[in-house]
Amino acid sequence: MIVVFATDGDPTECTPLDIPSIANIAAAGANSGIKTFVIGVGPSLGSLNQLAVGGGTGAAFIVDTNANVVQQFKAALASIQKNALGCEYTIPQPAMGMLDFGKINVQYTPGVPPSQVLPNVASAAACTNAGGWYYDNNAAPTKILFCPSTCTTVKADSTGKVDILLGCDTAHM
Repeated sequence: MIVVFATDGDPTECTPLDIPSIANIAAAGANSGIKTFVIGVGPSLGSLNQLAVGGGTGAAFIVDTNANVVQQFKAALASIQKNALGCEYTIPQPAMGMLDFGKINVQYTPGVPPSQVLPNVASAAACTNAGGWYYDNNAAPTKILFCPSTCTTVKADSTGKVDILLGCDTAHM
């Protein structure tokens, strides 16, 4: 999940109105695994980079109104789509019952299917070129982290999809 904040200028109607407070809201989302991408069109765009930094995406996309606005906006969206898949995911809570860390799987669906269930490895040190994922803390997991090779594959796939599946025995390497 991501947030795309598209605006015609610095916020003037939000509560709170100050940029640092809004950036803190974006940072809270980023800390939960939800990135905020920012697209600015028009005058008074100077503070938008702070929102993007808070949202974990580095910098806002600034659209120059003296050039082809539609083309630039589409290019910004295409770039966001390419960078939307991450390599770190917050573990979702089940709709009912207790979370069983032995029954979590990660499914990657490339832009050209079929889907594949990625194997779980014990730690970052156990990652190989075959890829997979591991928990941030095996004793008290809060996040799923991708091995470097899996991360590279997923981030290169602009039309791919990642799903965290709960309820079936975890597939291991």
